Amino acid sequence: MRKIFISLFVGFVSFGSVSAQTVNTSVFSTVAGARLQPRTLVDVCPIDDPLTKRLLTEYGAIFVASQKVVLPYKCILEREADVQAFQAIANPRYQQVGGVTVTLQEVALVAFLAARAAAAKEGVAISVRGGSTASTRDYAKTVALWESRFHPALLHWSARGRITKADADRARQMPMREQIATVFGWEERKFGFVRIFLNRSYIRSRLQERRAQFHARSRHRAVWQCTKVRKISGDHGWFQTVKSDLPHFTYLGRTRDELQSLGLKREVISGQEFWIPNME
Repeated sequence: MRKIFISLFVGFVSFGSVSAQTVNTSVFSTVAGARLQPRTLVDVCPIDDPLTKRLLTEYGAIFVASQKVVLPYKCILEREADVQAFQAIANPRYQQVGGVTVTLQEVALVAFLAARAAAAKEGVAISVRGGSTASTRDYAKTVALWESRFHPALLHWSARGRITKADADRARQMPMREQIATVFGWEERKFGFVRIFLNRSYIRSRLQERRAQFHARSRHRAVWQCTKVRKISGDHGWFQTVKSDLPHFTYLGRTRDELQSLGLKREVISGQEFWIPNME
């Protein structure tokens, strides 16, 4: 039996703030706003804030998930207490999969286990990769992941004179949210902040690990090449929704036929079908 490795993520573990908001009248924003009631999309994800807008654009498909999914009360959680509060209301359930404790919202876990069972009937074993932190993560771990990218890249570009010592020292002292915004600005100038691949955007590396619950992803090449796995996952409500992260799956609890009407647009990249927020 061929094995496919999938990691499951829990937690909208991010940093940020809110700001003044203009109205976005896209189908996605309308559907997401209705889904978030009595809150509004403006309350949860103020897209006038560049960081929040970027996260929403890349990972916001979760906000049109089915009513059975508990959604974060804001796009960006800024402290450990916020992360713990959301994880506490998310109705987490636990399951041992291949010796690893998987933690997901109940509806997502049931769908994941059903997808594994369906895949097994097709001769494919979907296993968990990355240990228990692949499905739940605290704020401190997320900070550690950020710092593992931020500080080495800062040294790299400082040593090459692309970032001045004064700017580097100033960045080290910034609050986390300002650090992230500063890094995004530097990446616009092609200063990558991914360890080893210093020409690559940080958000395509580790920032996605500060995202909503219910995600399945893998770093095993066979996953995103396997049409059978993608179809089985979709049949159980898991879809690829992050085009910058090829093996990433999100639990939406929706059918394929619903996705476009929810304000998601279909894009095909390297033969893979992605459903991403249509913000236009």
